Amino acid sequence: MVGEIPEVTGFMQTCPPFDGLDADALAKLVRNLSVSYHKSGDQIDLAGDNADIYLIRSGSIEIRSADNQLVDRLSAGDTFGLACLPAGSGRDQVASVLEDCLLYVIPASLIADLRLADRNFDSFFKREKLSRSLDRDIDTQRDYHLGQRVGDIVSRAAVCAGRDMAIADAAKLMTRERVSSVVVVEDEQLVGVVTDRDLRTRVLAADLSPQAPVGQIMTPDPIFVKSGSRLHDAQLTMMSSNIHHLPVVEEASRRPLGMLTTNDLLLAQNSQPLFLIKSINRCGDAAAVAEVAARLPVLIQKLIRADASAEDIGRIITSVTDAMTTRLIKLAEAQLGPPPVPYAWLAFGSQGRQDQMLGSDQDNALLLDDSVEAAHARYFEQLAGFVCDGLNACGIRYCPGEIMATTARWRQPLAQWQQYFSGWINEPSAKALMHACIFFDLRHIAGAKSLTRQLKDFVTGRAGQNRIFLAGMTENALGHRPPLGFFKTFVLERDGNHEPALDLKHRGTIPIVDIARIYALSAGIGAVNTMERLRALEAFSELSAGDIHNLLDAHEFIARIRIESQGEQLAQGREVTNSLNPKVLSPLVRHQLKEAFAVVQSCQQGMKMGFGGGAL
Repeated sequence: MVGEIPEVTGFMQTCPPFDGLDADALAKLVRNLSVSYHKSGDQIDLAGDNADIYLIRSGSIEIRSADNQLVDRLSAGDTFGLACLPAGSGRDQVASVLEDCLLYVIPASLIADLRLADRNFDSFFKREKLSRSLDRDIDTQRDYHLGQRVGDIVSRAAVCAGRDMAIADAAKLMTRERVSSVVVVEDEQLVGVVTDRDLRTRVLAADLSPQAPVGQIMTPDPIFVKSGSRLHDAQLTMMSSNIHHLPVVEEASRRPLGMLTTNDLLLAQNSQPLFLIKSINRCGDAAAVAEVAARLPVLIQKLIRADASAEDIGRIITSVTDAMTTRLIKLAEAQLGPPPVPYAWLAFGSQGRQDQMLGSDQDNALLLDDSVEAAHARYFEQLAGFVCDGLNACGIRYCPGEIMATTARWRQPLAQWQQYFSGWINEPSAKALMHACIFFDLRHIAGAKSLTRQLKDFVTGRAGQNRIFLAGMTENALGHRPPLGFFKTFVLERDGNHEPALDLKHRGTIPIVDIARIYALSAGIGAVNTMERLRALEAFSELSAGDIHNLLDAHEFIARIRIESQGEQLAQGREVTNSLNPKVLSPLVRHQLKEAFAVVQSCQQGMKMGFGGGAL
């Protein structure tokens, strides 16, 4: 029995899942819990059949497996215990006290009763089992469900509310339908989302009238996914954005069809990339992020053996890099304090295109609000240094050309970035075109999305209108020719060991990247990913449907050979490069590779005729 019941109750009302319990259930829980004190260095044995739940009131702990592998680090407000862990994973784990701890110990029998009585309470523990499944081995033969579609697992229609519906009525609707969220619609189109957490934090905690409209507490313009999207893309979106509810809309409009939740992901057998991203999101310092990042190469090898596509692997690597970047940014802000003005962290190159492979280097920048002052320069310099150093420690190497936020030139306000792009477009010198090939593959990673949107709109609106610029981009792109001779023989270069080899990046995939970029800029297409650009071009007439499909196949085929080669280099302990001696390929694969290069050559010729004013 705890003496200070009001204080304990007040604390537990701020901690999931206890914050969702009704007054009677919470009172019963508080009366029956006990208090446990532990000093730094103590250990709490989670072995055996101890199914009690521990809630950290103060202090911090870390949980390690029997072989001393870090499983999790937790602090005030977090829960741990056997019920929070994947089946079979908690009986050999030990919780080590990092800072003196005061714990509330909740009996297993009481937890079991509450889970039976409260669906949302039960869902919390299911989600925790998903989130903390970080260190389970993957069966390399397992189906990763990379091709499964979101619509395949949405089992019920969306529960909808108009933006004028009273909050009290929306809460009753959620209770009646036994859901933890509703989608807010206007003219049958998605305009917002309200979750049970919103009811607690934006209504009860804010003393807002239950008769106020749900439009007042909804999350407007929420992230959503289309029903035909691949499940793993939706999973990555939820993990990287740290959200538990993702509206599903029909393909042709924003009419809601359902809601994807973390419970759905659990049932759909989530794949390891999501656990890796979740682990990164929990890291308490840059060293911990680097420790988790060290798992990525092993994961990629398993994905290669599982026959995942090169496109999927590229997106997964990029999603992990995005997670590292956003976590490092949050850690930097925690250390430096809140930013003095709004900013956006931008990624370019392969991270911008979401097609990173092993061995990628950094291409990033800071886009600052125009209100930035000279006095703010030191803050953003330190922020950039923290993040770029952290990425380098994670294996994302410093850019040899210093196209990073640590370079003062690439840490500028919006007006200056607009001047940069205007100069590159209007005066396309050789250096300007080199920059354009990097900076036109621009994607928002963190910070103020409105800044990124303004810059992208500015660039998209001007690049396609300047034919001289597109002609210059075309001439520059033709410097990346496929390695084929006149009689379809491979033209080999010397690799770092002076051995003859093919460069599968600069002579393989980059020519396709260049083609897709130039046609997309001409058409005003905002997509950045190469495959998305090519697919979007099907609605235009400048590139034939046959050429588009051939380029899609060629890009996937060349990229697949490239990632397989990198996986082999990794397995042999060699430096990971983009070079490959074609002699290691079978005659059939060599023939197919030559055909893929021939497709690129043909499309380069068409691009030259369309934008360069002549033939090759």
